[in-house]
This record gives sequence, C-alpha cells and structure tokens, in this order.
Amino acid sequence: ELRVVVARGIERRHLGLQLRAYVAELEAANRTINELNFDLQRRIDEATAQLQQRMHELARANTEIESLYRDAQSHVAQLEELDRLKSRFLSMASHELKTPLTSISGLAQVLARRMVRRLQEGWPDEDDWLTEQRANLERLELLNSQTARLGRLIDELLDVSRIESGKLEFHWQDVDPGQLVHEVVDRLQLTTSKHHIEVDLQCAPAAIHADRDHLEQVLDNLISNAIKFSPAGGRIIARVCEHGPNVEISVTDFGVGIPTHQLNAVFGLFYQAEDPVSRHSGGMGLGLYISKEIVNRHGGRIWVESEPGRGSTFHVVLPRERTPSAIA
Repeated sequence: ELRVVVARGIERRHLGLQLRAYVAELEAANRTINELNFDLQRRIDEATAQLQQRMHELARANTEIESLYRDAQSHVAQLEELDRLKSRFLSMASHELKTPLTSISGLAQVLARRMVRRLQEGWPDEDDWLTEQRANLERLELLNSQTARLGRLIDELLDVSRIESGKLEFHWQDVDPGQLVHEVVDRLQLTTSKHHIEVDLQCAPAAIHADRDHLEQVLDNLISNAIKFSPAGGRIIARVCEHGPNVEISVTDFGVGIPTHQLNAVFGLFYQAEDPVSRHSGGMGLGLYISKEIVNRHGGRIWVESEPGRGSTFHVVLPRERTPSAIA
C-alpha cells in the first residue's frame, strides 16, 4: 500500500509539472497572440488613417475639379457672351456707321453734280439761283447733321473703350445742376419742333461736385431718348430737386414705355429696345450704358420706372460731395 501511495504521489507530481508546463506554453502563446493582435490593430489603424487621408484628398480633388469645371463653364459662357456681343457690335456698328456715311457721300455727289451742271449751263435767272441755293443749304445742313451723328457714334465707341480699360478721365468742379438741365433742354429743344420739353425746378438745388461735361452727356442721353421714344406733340419733363445730401434729376416722357422684363437690361452694353420705334430710330445701344458708368463714378445711382404704353421716368441721384468710392 505504501508503494501504491508513493507511486500515485509521484504520478500526481509528474502530472502537476506537465500541467504547469502546458500553462506556461499557453501563457506564452497568449502573449504572442496578444502581441500579434496589437501589431495587427496598429497596422489596421495606420491603414485606416491612410485610407481616410486618401479619401479626404480625393474629396478635395473632386471639389477642386468641380470648381474648375464650374469656372470653365463660366468662362465658356463669358466667351460665348463676348462673341455674341462682338457679333452684335459689328452688325450694329457697320449699319450705324454706314448710314451717315452713305448720306454724306450721296449729298456730296448731288452737290458736286449740280455745281458742275450749273458751271456748264449757267443760271437761268435769279429766282432759280435762290431756289437752288436754298436746296443746297438744306443739303449742307443734312450733311452737317449726318457728320455730327457720325462723330457722336465714334465718341460713344471711344467712351466705351475708355470705360472698359478704366481710362475714362474726370475733371471735377462745382456744377449747378438746374442751370445745366436748362442748357441741355434749350439746346435739344432746337432739334425738335414736334415735342415740348418742360423743366421743373422743384427747388433751387445747391451746386454739386461733378464732371460737367460727363454730367451733360448723361442728361443729353436721357432727354434725347425721351424725344426719340415720344410721339409727335408729346411732353417731356426734366425735374431737379434736393433730397438731403443728394440731388435728384429725373426725365419723364409719355411715350411707348419699357416692358417690365427689360427694365434691368436697358443699362446693358448694346441694349436695343424691342419696339418698332427703336428699330427705326438708330443708335448702337451705348448711351445708357455710358450714362450708368458715369453716374457710378460720381457715387450716384440711376434707374428707370416705366409702364408700357404710358411712358418712362429715368432717375439720377447724385451726392453733392463725392464719396470715397467715387473718388477711387
């Protein structure tokens, strides 16, 4: 029995040693697994971070591509618009410049032929001579008006070029707006016997600091347009009044008016009204664009209120003193 007990003890001790060895191996394997898991997690985290970075970079690249695409679309649209304006400009310029040139050439040829004929045939009597001279005077006046028209068209084209290049010069001085309106109205009234132009000075406005020539150009454009789009016998009213630190000049006609959808477009480059009156009245659609740029440089505002068939009122509000933005 003692031997059996001792043998069993030895066996148990041997089994214990084996068990401890197995436990040690398991613990070592577990440490190895933990180390491998840690290393694997580290690699997964690094790979995830790199993937997220690549995704962010890809998102930024996509955003940049979309932005470049939008810019490209915008540039294409701008180029198409410029091409459209160029084609429209060439069409209008060729027509508007050719019309007075054709008149000038035709009148010059008529005068030359009549002078040659009279030199060859002589004058039958004094009454014929006076009649001929009156006719020649009318032709010379028409020749002069067509030359002036051609000069205005060229001046407008030069002004647009100076505006677009930022080289339109201003010479600032104190200007009496009421007096200037009277001068422009008196001059333009001589050009039309079919319209009555009234001046309504609702106050005696103080002088404003402005470029007199350019401001006269604005008034000339607005009143000339009112004459152009008013029926024969129509009234045109030019008003001047003060509003606090500003002076407002308005020109009202009772003509064809402007459709609502065109009110924001009238100050655009090469704008042409859609009505038949405009199509037969000439012009390259530069006057209101130039007027807007001049008023903006004065630190002012220009806009139009209109109702088709009942006329239009153009408003110009100018500060008596130039603002810093206008000086710049």
